[in-house]
Amino acid sequence: MLALALLGCGDPTSDTPDTTDTVVTAVPGVAPPGLSAEEVLAGNVDASRVSDDEWTLEGAVAIELDGTSGAVDGDGATVTDGLLTITAGGTYVLTGSFEGQVRVAAPEDALVTLVLAGVTVQGGSAPAIRVDTADDVLLQLQAGTASLLADSATSWDPGAPNATVYAACDLTVAGEGALEVVASGGDAITSEDDLVVRGGVLTVTAADDCLRGKDALVVAGGDLDLSCDGDGLHADDEDDGRGWVLVEGGTLTIDAGDDGIDAASDVLLTGGTTVLAAADDGVHAEEALVIEGGELSVTASTEGLEGFYVAVTAGMVDVRASDDGVNGAGGATRDPMGDGGQEVWITGGRLVIDADGDGLDSNGSLVVAGGDTVVWGPIQSMNGALDANAGIAVDGGTLLAVGSAGMPEAP
Repeated sequence: MLALALLGCGDPTSDTPDTTDTVVTAVPGVAPPGLSAEEVLAGNVDASRVSDDEWTLEGAVAIELDGTSGAVDGDGATVTDGLLTITAGGTYVLTGSFEGQVRVAAPEDALVTLVLAGVTVQGGSAPAIRVDTADDVLLQLQAGTASLLADSATSWDPGAPNATVYAACDLTVAGEGALEVVASGGDAITSEDDLVVRGGVLTVTAADDCLRGKDALVVAGGDLDLSCDGDGLHADDEDDGRGWVLVEGGTLTIDAGDDGIDAASDVLLTGGTTVLAAADDGVHAEEALVIEGGELSVTASTEGLEGFYVAVTAGMVDVRASDDGVNGAGGATRDPMGDGGQEVWITGGRLVIDADGDGLDSNGSLVVAGGDTVVWGPIQSMNGALDANAGIAVDGGTLLAVGSAGMPEAP
């Protein structure tokens, strides 16, 4: 069933109302080809994550920290002059308060589990936790405890680890405890490989990005409150199959000075509840941006949702943007009126857009084939509720688009 309503707002001082030509084009099928989350993920390199059955507290090394020293009950770790060094795989339970750095230099095939059990680590001008070598590191947040990791750096040397928690390997954050991370000079939590958040209550403040997984960033659970001058969630590896972000669970609140979520390749939202405000893009993907579940509310942004391919197939999405609400953009084509091959697909879910620029905008094609879509478009000229260089096709769902007729274009 198709329900379509297009309302154009013309010059209120004119006696002659603006008009638009309406052309309805049928399109076959209701699914954007190749744009399901499963298909996109299949084309990427899998993210590594540590599960609950891969580690144990049995035989754990207890480390009680105090000032710049500490007591170690077990093997594999030493504390000297503000440096806690871990050189073997295993589980280490950290308590107390430390002025210095926790450094992991374990074998490259080792799994190191750091149980944060009410520990405070003030890293000063260096990362509070620095992982140089290991296969995987798990930050396990012990239930019923609250930990703090912080640095006081105002800047980082080029090429040096630039985060309060820095890992040169895969990093997983899990558990039921609370963790606050304060990054004064750079990123809060960074993995040069994959970063996965499975649980915990995280409160993060960062001078740059809050969470960065260079190869991939996955949020599968937890309660995250992220505030930063950079991106809330960020993945930046430009190699094929890498540089992607997946939100599949959890509750996220993001206040970002740049993008709320940013990826060098793909952004996938399949679950969870995300509320974000961003100074630039709410969600930005250089390649595919796919929403097929969960709830997303972009309360403030310049461009709300932006990617070369954008697909909304399920979920509840609300977008407030000072420019375009949904924008199919990017790629090599720079002709503002030409077809660059970009695609915007709306095939399911509920999408509500409030935009000062174009509501639904594509430098290529725009297809509405399902779901409920409401666009509160601009009132100024030269923008419109709907705008697509290669045409608009509607073959299902409910579409209500209200806005200026300054750029008269309709399906």
